[in-house]
Amino acid sequence: MRPMLNPKRRQQFADLMVECGWDLLLLYGHSWRKDFFRSLMNFNFFGPHAAAALSRDGEVSVMLSHPWDYEMLAGAVEANVSWAADFGSALNVCSSKSSNATIAIAGMELMEDRFPDAIHRKTRREPISATDAVERLRRFKTPEEIEIVRQAARLADRGYERFVDAVQVGMAEYELLPRSRPSSKPTVQKITSCSLPPAEPKCSE
Repeated sequence: MRPMLNPKRRQQFADLMVECGWDLLLLYGHSWRKDFFRSLMNFNFFGPHAAAALSRDGEVSVMLSHPWDYEMLAGAVEANVSWAADFGSALNVCSSKSSNATIAIAGMELMEDRFPDAIHRKTRREPISATDAVERLRRFKTPEEIEIVRQAARLADRGYERFVDAVQVGMAEYELLPRSRPSSKPTVQKITSCSLPPAEPKCSE
């Protein structure tokens, strides 16, 4: 899927910033939790950290921590995209442009302590957690997000059907994966039973 900026979420977040008196909203994600970042920027980044910064005037900046992510995203979205192996330094650059600003972070609780500390040193203000406020907005999905969920469900159904068609008693797990290579085989576990739970009925579209 092509990376995209979510315009409806951008407007919702901009309205939230005005309501709360924030100057900059950071949407942070790391390898295990990407949903805050991806609520604004639908991009499944590879590196350990990423953040999307939204200013009050609607300008979006994206900070990445791996060059592969930068190569894929730069020029593909309407945003200022940068990367740094030291993600803390990228946050420093972002914060230095917002001296004395009120910065709110969705996903701040997921951050290493050094990241909000670096923002505090640069802005001379403690960053504010925007996690709960952004979570409340995200509970209500936009039509575009609902369609993406439906596409994901259809793909999951197709994957499950392929598994059911391919599985045989005595087959190793890695043999179910297309194009698997012997060098990448995990510990072999033999399947001793083909009994599978019944598939859930599909919803009509």
